Order: sequence, then structure tokens, then C-alpha cells
Amino acid sequence: MDNVTTLLLLEKFKKRLDSLTVETGKEGARGPEGPKGDKGPKGDKGPKGDSGSTGPKGAAGAKGADGSDGPEGPQGVSITDAYTAADGDLVLVLSDGNEVSVEMPLDTDKEGNTVVLSQGGSGGGGDSDLSGYVKRPVAALRDGKWLLYRELPDGTQEWTPATTDLVSTNPSTFRDKKGRFAPAPEEFDGLTDQRSVNEFLWKYTQEGSDVSDALEERVEAGEQTQQAIIKQIEESLQVQADILLKVGELEIQKGSVARYKVKGVEIGAAARAGEMFVDSADAHDITFISLAALDLDNNPTKPVLAEDIIELDWADGGVARYQVVGGEQVALTVTYLSGTHRFEVDQELETYVYPQNKGSASQEYVEEYVDNYFKAQPKFPGRRFRFTGYNQGNGVSTGNFSPKSSTGMNESLYISYKDLDGLQIYEGPPDFIAGIDMPVTIYKQNSSGTWLSTGFAIWGRGKTDYHTTYVELRDVTWKQKPELKSNEIYALLVGGKW
Repeated sequence: MDNVTTLLLLEKFKKRLDSLTVETGKEGARGPEGPKGDKGPKGDKGPKGDSGSTGPKGAAGAKGADGSDGPEGPQGVSITDAYTAADGDLVLVLSDGNEVSVEMPLDTDKEGNTVVLSQGGSGGGGDSDLSGYVKRPVAALRDGKWLLYRELPDGTQEWTPATTDLVSTNPSTFRDKKGRFAPAPEEFDGLTDQRSVNEFLWKYTQEGSDVSDALEERVEAGEQTQQAIIKQIEESLQVQADILLKVGELEIQKGSVARYKVKGVEIGAAARAGEMFVDSADAHDITFISLAALDLDNNPTKPVLAEDIIELDWADGGVARYQVVGGEQVALTVTYLSGTHRFEVDQELETYVYPQNKGSASQEYVEEYVDNYFKAQPKFPGRRFRFTGYNQGNGVSTGNFSPKSSTGMNESLYISYKDLDGLQIYEGPPDFIAGIDMPVTIYKQNSSGTWLSTGFAIWGRGKTDYHTTYVELRDVTWKQKPELKSNEIYALLVGGKW
């Protein structure tokens, strides 16, 4: 007798047991349900990464402990045995000692299944009601795979292999990060089964892959741009370093600063320490510059050669530059180069004199030039002569000078052709144009070693008389008559000559 026959007999036997008193055991207590954790917040959609290889299937988790048994209920009535009587009925032996006889009329339905025909308990006839049972699937579906069963509203019953499109999604509302119920995005509305969920995930996986590829290309392009920027910055830093080097070289070429004060904005001779004359108040129009032999700090004025640059700096940042055409520092002919400013009397200007940069004037050039000059020139303004008396005329001794008188304000000045240091005055025709006032300054060294101006005159209105052993400067007009002491050494600075 197979299991189906037994089930049908039990159904028939159940009707006879309805009159029996059955006490159902009390159901054991159900363990408490653990609290449900809050749902985490939905993160922003990140860029799609590369698809990784499928990982190995993880080991099954540990089996949870069984719950505790509930209290045992009262003993119920059960079937303890069954046998077939001589008349073909099935006799069921109950646990309380009673027996139940069941008639077993068998038949086969049109599909080949065994059917037990129901029969009344005390001789009554009729078929058994099988509506409450599930019919086994046909043999073709019993291949060891999982099957799903369903009943349609019209009574249709069917078995079918389990696939993802038959598994419905959980309709429960999502919760936000605080545990509150929150509606899901509209794009989730169509995800009603596992198949649609899988298709949704696959779609966005593919789209994310495309976005990832595009992002990777942009990252590579960005890295190339970044490398180009770094290279440009490095090149710019090198250019800045070169500029700083050139500025440093320029500072070496410009040399130290000397300070002068503007004495006038017309042609004149700078005689006293720190004086400067220019022939115009407008920087563009300057063609003549006269610098005293000493600057405001009583430092000797640097030698000036043709094509040198003279730079004049104002306190407000203004700068004017000129190129020397020729002349001595007391009467320089210059050409305007650059700068815009106004010259005013008593302005104090910082002055630089440095070689023109035809290529590069090195530090060695500047140092060699300065060293050679000061080896050839004594450390005092002009040239040194000794005073031994007035009115010596053409009998002035070598290395001496002699004004014509001690009181005359317009007179001749006799100077030996050779100074105390052996430097010889040029012999020949006049080297200046008559009619231009030129300065004659006489300096005396004080006890601290500083050369100070002790007399000042203008000359140049008449012709200079050159002789073999002396020079006569005619028409010398004293602006400050010097007080000369016999056998003392003085320094004479003659504008336009030395």
C-alpha cells in the first residue's frame, strides 16, 4: 500500500475521530525576536569600477542553536498499527485500544494515478473529496530540480521549475538612515521579481562600465595636462632663476651708489662736494651733467668714460638713464636713454655709473677697471701740488702751483706741468672751448685725512696758455678765495682737465 492510499484512509478515518475527545498539547513559548537594526543611508552613486572576477563560493555559516522545547502536552490519540481484514477492509489500531475499519475500493484515473474511492463509514457509498490535496507533478518534472506550485483563481493547479522571474520582491517600504519609512525611487517601481532586479543591476553595471572607461580616459588626459603644467612651471622657475642671476650681475655692474644734490638746472660747474648740475629740468632734454669730485658722503666720484651709463634714481622710484658721449665728470656730454622725471634744485639723487652692457660686463671687468684706475690715481680729488708762494709766474717749480696774488679775485693761476705724483699735464693747444665757465676747486686735507674744499673759482673765458714747464690759466675768477699756507700740499681739481 503506497503513501497516497494511506493518506486517503487517514482522511476517511478523520471523520470517525471527529466525535472523539482530543486534547492538543500546549504549544511551547516562542523565543523573543531580536531588534531590527536601522537601515543605513543611501550613498551617492559612485563611479563604476572594473568588473572583478567571480569569487569562490563562501563556506556555509554555522547552524544556529535549536530553540528550547516547550512543555509536553497531554497524550493525544494516534494510529499505532494497521492491517487488512479478511473482507478487504483496512483496520486501523488506535493508541486508546479502539479499532477503525475502512473499506478500500481502488481505481485508476485517466492520467494513470491511483485513486481510492471513498465509501461511507457504515456501508454508505460515494467518492472521497480530494480537493484539499496537492496532486503530484507529472513524471517529466520529477528530475531532482526545485519546483514551484501555484493555484489560479479559476482552479487551475500547476507545477513549474523554480526560476528567478517567479520570485517576487519584498514589498516592504524602505527605511532611511534614521529608521523611518521612506519611499523608494520611482525607477524601483517596476522591480517586482528577482529577474527584473537582475536586469536592472546588469543595465547599470554596463552603463557604469562605460562611464568608468570615459572617466579613465579623462584621468589619463588630466595626468598628461598635469605633467605639461609641471614642465611649464619648471621652465618658468628656470627663467626666474636666470632673471635673478642677471639682476645680480647688473647690481655688480652698477657698483655702489653715490649721492648728489641738484645745484642748478642750467649749465654750471659742480665744485663743492655732492653738487650736481644738469642743463634742463626735463629728463628728456638733458645733454649736460656736471658732478663734483666728491659725493655728499665725501667719497671720490667714480671715473666716467665714454659710453658709460649714468643712472639717476629719485626717492619716489623714478629712474632716468643717460649714456656718456665724452668729457670729464665735471662737464659731461650725455645722450638721453630712458626715464621720465623733473629735476628740481636741492633734489637729492642716488647716482650710479657703470659700463654699457655690450653683451656682459663681468664682475672681474669691474674689479679690474677699478683696481687699475686707483693704482694710477691717488686717493684724493684732482692732482696734488705744493704751494710755496704767490706770483711765481713762469718760474713756478715742478710740483708747485702759484696764484698771482693773495688778494686778487680775477687773475692768472700758474701750475707746474707735472704734479707731485709725477703725472704730467697735457702739452699742446687748449683742449676746451673758450667761453664756457669751468670750475677750479682747491682742496686741503684735514687732521682726520678728509679732503675738504678750501677755495673755488671759475675759469675758461680766456685762452689757456701752455708752456714747456707750466700752464697758465687766465681769467680765473675766484668765488671763494683760498687761504694758502706756504709749503702745504693742496689738491687742485680743474674742470674739463683733471
